[in-house]
Amino acid sequence: MFTNPLNDAYNDILYFRTLYPESISHIFAMVSDYSDKLEYDKSIMYDEYPDKARIRLMALDIYNSLSCPELYSHPADNTTVSNSACCPLLELIEVLILNEFIYRRIRRRNFQ
Repeated sequence: MFTNPLNDAYNDILYFRTLYPESISHIFAMVSDYSDKLEYDKSIMYDEYPDKARIRLMALDIYNSLSCPELYSHPADNTTVSNSACCPLLELIEVLILNEFIYRRIRRRNFQ
């Protein structure tokens, strides 16, 4: 029996997401909901080279909507997109956004 390696990879991704710690699962759900709103042609998600500043703004938007961001240090100036002294949680949200973009771009390319 032939199995599709892409299907196996997607199943792996979905399984590994179930292993996220509970607090990160909550944040990932917010990232996923945010990404759902970007599922259209010419979205930043499908730009050949997504803009890092816009990714940071998305992460700040999600960060600011968390119920308890005080557990982590907040960026000193959240209007400065290129702030290099940012908190680890904000950086983690950026990584989750980028990973979700990669997942959706590959899914779109291969299953359209």
